[in-house]
Amino acid sequence: MEELISKGVDINIYNGAWFTPLANAAFYNSKNVIQLLIDNGAEIEKGHSYFNSAYTPLLVACSKNSKEALEILIKNGASLNARGKEGVTPLMFAAAGNGVEVMKILLETDPKMDIDASSDNTYNALLYAVISDAKNAVEFLISKGADIEYENGSGKTALMLATSKNKKEIANLLIKKGAKK
Repeated sequence: MEELISKGVDINIYNGAWFTPLANAAFYNSKNVIQLLIDNGAEIEKGHSYFNSAYTPLLVACSKNSKEALEILIKNGASLNARGKEGVTPLMFAAAGNGVEVMKILLETDPKMDIDASSDNTYNALLYAVISDAKNAVEFLISKGADIEYENGSGKTALMLATSKNKKEIANLLIKKGAKK
């Protein structure tokens, strides 16, 4: 990589999968490559070209539970306010992937982060965790104050989604934690 950079290769170009080298390094949690790219001028907020920059390297790191990549990106100024296609937040990506450690980093970095922020499809992080069968993420989000009775635009709660998707263990957990509807 260093040799390519020294020869003037564009480090912000998209590859065949529409990712920049930095987003690709975040995907693979390649912390040394991430830092090398940032140190050499990689655009930290440049995202996935196909989706009009919808997937920044930080969102990619959250979706892949790349804890080390996330820490480097945050340290270098990556925005925690990034939103993916359909308004999906970093916390939602981490929740869907059962990334408790990544969610901890996000919430510690921004203690005022809206844990119940909704995407364009009106799902919050808890609902993404439920539909992804991410039990640890569900438990973590509830422990951090996620609204267990939050309703999406269709009036569905976490318990309703867990029941309708036959996610019995998640449904039982939600009931144990106080879900009523």
